[in-house]
Amino acid sequence: DCSHLTLDSANYTMHSMDHLAVVNLDLRTKVYKNLYLSALGGYARMGQSLPEFFRGGMVRNCYGAALKLSYNSVIGPIQCSVSWGNRTNTFKSDIGFYLSIGFVF
Repeated sequence: DCSHLTLDSANYTMHSMDHLAVVNLDLRTKVYKNLYLSALGGYARMGQSLPEFFRGGMVRNCYGAALKLSYNSVIGPIQCSVSWGNRTNTFKSDIGFYLSIGFVF
């Protein structure tokens, strides 16, 4: 189930099927001094058994994309992102917003 996988950056992967492969792409550009814009994309493939994983039997394909605006401040990075993934296969329900202030630890 794709609801356990955050493809915005795939930083937090929770329990899935027995076999999992994740591919991410993060393109970032400096817009102005300490301001950055990133385009992210991700794909995950999950399966219960290894033969199914490669043949496409009981396999779940998950994908997503995001745009992220980041600012390096004196209190740490401030990030705002909007993301989409195919968790429910309804476009409006799969849109997410994320705001982060400071360092992750």
